[in-house]
Amino acid sequence: MCVLTSYYCSVAENQQCPVCLETFPGDMLAVHASSCGETVDVTLHVDEDRDSKTLDEALGQVFDTFSSTWEIAVIRRHFRKTSMEQLDDGCEEDWGKKLKIRFIGEEGIDEGGLSREFFTMLFRESQVFEDSLFSADADLLSKQHYKLMGKVTAMALLSGHPGPRCLEQHLVDFIVLGKSPDMSRLCTDVIKRQDVMHAIEQIQKVSDQSEGDVNVEHVDLLDQVNFRRRVTKSNKEEAVEAIKAHFLMYRCLPGLLQYMEGLKVNSVLDILKKYPESKKYFIKPSGSLSASEVMGMYSSSFSKNDDEKSDEEMVIYNMHQFLKNVERGRVTTVHIDIYAEDTQEDTKEVTVTMEQVFQSLTGCAHAPSNLAGSIYFDHLSAVLSSVNTCVPSINFSSIKDLRTYKTMEAHMLHIIFGTLGVGIV
Repeated sequence: MCVLTSYYCSVAENQQCPVCLETFPGDMLAVHASSCGETVDVTLHVDEDRDSKTLDEALGQVFDTFSSTWEIAVIRRHFRKTSMEQLDDGCEEDWGKKLKIRFIGEEGIDEGGLSREFFTMLFRESQVFEDSLFSADADLLSKQHYKLMGKVTAMALLSGHPGPRCLEQHLVDFIVLGKSPDMSRLCTDVIKRQDVMHAIEQIQKVSDQSEGDVNVEHVDLLDQVNFRRRVTKSNKEEAVEAIKAHFLMYRCLPGLLQYMEGLKVNSVLDILKKYPESKKYFIKPSGSLSASEVMGMYSSSFSKNDDEKSDEEMVIYNMHQFLKNVERGRVTTVHIDIYAEDTQEDTKEVTVTMEQVFQSLTGCAHAPSNLAGSIYFDHLSAVLSSVNTCVPSINFSSIKDLRTYKTMEAHMLHIIFGTLGVGIV
């Protein structure tokens, strides 16, 4: 067994292992090193550029170089069609500009909030992402649509959007770390095809008695995944790994590679590869933000008047109670979707989620970078409370009424479902 003692590398370049002489991305060499020696002491030398800035600062530095704007106007009820037409019509120079979004027929000037909403809707509507994987669509591939969505993702991250956050860990590791997955460790739960799951189940249980039937029933599927041997008890795990590799990785690899090509716009992919923590932009979250975490992102502008401050404190208390109830799945409402294609489904009772709350407050379902929101209190107005997604803030009105929890819940539900662009998650 060889011994690798200490080796310095740059995370930005491919490096050769001095023991086995294989080449790896710099940020993967330390992981690889353990397979080359019993005693391993690998010191990773990080680029000075990486060491001096945070990920947000590195992306923000690129965004600050944009001196002009690319104005995009879309129709909400025809969002997919109009947004794709606008983006397809962009020239190379446009991808080096700040996006300024306008929803035709709606009031609102884009100071960041409309852009976040635009990106959120794109990620939700996109045919690129499919069940936390990438789709395998030859037509989208030929139209370079995966590359387009890679560019969109890059622009979203530069704009402070938290990213698509919908992909499985092994795909994110491939994008950010250049790491190929260990197929034996991948979970099959994300494969939504019943025929594939049925085949895996039968192959895993194959016996001398069932061997013939299993091979006959699944011969086409096995041929599709390039496993062209007879399945037996001794090689069944290899057959299962071949199926997993195809449906969890290789089937969507052309689209994934094209998407990564799009991420190179404005050198965003290079930046992401320098910061392993950039995986947060792509990986599917394991849970929602808590009520306390959301409250911690907002500071309250309390009055110096004791009577007014007493009312304001009760408002904040009721808001926290509302968020806790959302967190526990206790808030339901009847939601009318004015854009539903199926008129039978336009009205339904829904359970409010924290993602919907955040969508309404910031324009995206997850926390944007460096969110520092504000809460204001309007003691004079009796109108419903409102939000500003561009400079994240909440303006509470009818303060005396909001001392009652039910009124607070009604105001928050109006914000979430009563305004165009929210309640869309």
